[in-house]
Amino acid sequence: MMSSPMRFPSAVALSRTCGAVLMLVGALVMAGWLLGIRSIVQLDPSFAPMQFNTAACFFLCGVALSGMSWGRRGHILAFSTAAAVTVITSVTALQYPARAGFRYRSVRR
Repeated sequence: MMSSPMRFPSAVALSRTCGAVLMLVGALVMAGWLLGIRSIVQLDPSFAPMQFNTAACFFLCGVALSGMSWGRRGHILAFSTAAAVTVITSVTALQYPARAGFRYRSVRR
C-alpha cells in the first residue's frame, strides 16, 4: 500500500526543491546553448560542456520529480516526461554506433 505524499511533508518539499533545481539548471544550460553563451554551457575550459540533450533531460527529470508530489495527474506527468527522457537518451545512444552526429554537439567559439 502506497503512502500519501501529504503524510511526509518534508519529503514532498525536498522533491519539489530538487525538481526545481534540476529544471533551473537544465533551463539555464539550454538558454546558454540557444544564446551562444559559452560560460553557461562550459563553466571552465578544462571541463566538458553540458550537451543540449543532457540539459533537456535535466529539465524533464526536474518536472518528473516535482510532479510526483502532485497526486495522480502528477504521476501521469512524471511517467510522460520519463518516457521523453528515455527517447532522448535512446536516440543519443544510437547515434554512436551509427556514427551520426547532431549539430548541437559543438560549442560556439
